[in-house]
Amino acid sequence: MITYAAWAAAAAWLAVLAVTALATRPWRPATGPATLALRGEPPAVVSLLAGRLARGGYPATLLDLAARGWMGLGEAEPSRVMCRPSPRPLDGSLTGYERRALAHLEFRAAGVGAVPGTALDSGFEPGEDEFRERFAGEVRADARQRGLIRNRIGPGALVLLATAGIPGAVLATMALARHHQNFYLATPALIYLIILRAPWALYRRTRLTRAGQEALSVWLGFRLALIGSRSGPTAGTALLAVGGDRRIAYAAALGAAPDAVAAFSAATDRDRVWSSFGGSWHRVVVGRARHRYVPGTAELAGSAALCGLFAVLTLVILGEFGLKWAAVFLVFPGCIWWGGTLLVFGCAARAARRPALAEFDGQILKLWTENVPGDDNTPSHTRYCVAIDDGIREQAWALDVGHPAYAASRAGQLVHVRVDPRRNDLLAMTVLASGDDPPDPPRASRITGGRWPRS
Repeated sequence: MITYAAWAAAAAWLAVLAVTALATRPWRPATGPATLALRGEPPAVVSLLAGRLARGGYPATLLDLAARGWMGLGEAEPSRVMCRPSPRPLDGSLTGYERRALAHLEFRAAGVGAVPGTALDSGFEPGEDEFRERFAGEVRADARQRGLIRNRIGPGALVLLATAGIPGAVLATMALARHHQNFYLATPALIYLIILRAPWALYRRTRLTRAGQEALSVWLGFRLALIGSRSGPTAGTALLAVGGDRRIAYAAALGAAPDAVAAFSAATDRDRVWSSFGGSWHRVVVGRARHRYVPGTAELAGSAALCGLFAVLTLVILGEFGLKWAAVFLVFPGCIWWGGTLLVFGCAARAARRPALAEFDGQILKLWTENVPGDDNTPSHTRYCVAIDDGIREQAWALDVGHPAYAASRAGQLVHVRVDPRRNDLLAMTVLASGDDPPDPPRASRITGGRWPRS
């Protein structure tokens, strides 16, 4: 009876969780009447209501700032815009995330005047992940203050959902104890804690309030009136904002102006970032901050010895059993020996084509983090990476710098760097100037112990 009661309590708890998740699902409201009237919500908040904050919130904010005169736009070439900060002082009409976007524009334009639009999608001073998290958090706080969003469940519902699972865990523990399964007594508590993540996830997520649904319905009607379709795009570009037309910003927030969003988005080419190091804008390639394997003398000698042993065994089989069996042994398991030897000597040859040391002045372009999954020998960890432009190569240095150096680094900083190019290891990094100072022309890199390959 205790076992049956435990199963019934657990099933009831899961059913309550499922019903709660379904009842609080953020349903999309119906499209309202077609109208071109603008409401008071900023474009970033509209993108949040439409579920497009990550893709369109930041570009829509830049377009709205340009339409309101807080930044200037110009066309450098077809399909590419240049942005300039406005000399007007900031006032209280700007939200926190709008001030953050303008601060990034001024930061990127320091010393060079104008910034390519797509350059505003990179080079964030505190780091790319940190900037986007803070921007999104401020937009959500603004929408919550306006009464447009709320948590999917309240604190009281969270407590009720959490306590509703305790009877099932207690009954399951009692059932195991009665059957003398003492080794598994901790299992119900562990399963309870795992399933408990579902109520916490519901509590952390948001959904539209009634006012938020009404606002989104009106904005969907605005999209319908603007382009005559519930899902089609418009041909509007970012330069429409130059004439003070804020509608292009709201169209971008609703996903209806892909060309205008593309003027401020580098999502299609994340591996190429803009750099102003040296006084002019240019694009450099950013690779992966991976450590390269460089075998030492002992590893080379060991691989050569194993390959020699494999050759001797192949000759013995050739003499005893003939060419057929020697060829079979050469393919497998022989490939384990000669394949590993080729890999080790190939890494050594690749390292020999690179210099042993590179020392240069450069500018930090980008900061980001990578989650590295673990295995049986090493646990998962976070890799803290920076990209540095030396002003000479077409590819930036992507380096794993560790958490202390990452926390002290800012995009735009001028640094003096010593690197082991063979292993892609950072040896030393010294800050020369902050990103607020205009960058000096790059000095020639000094390399020792080799030369760069022609490729």
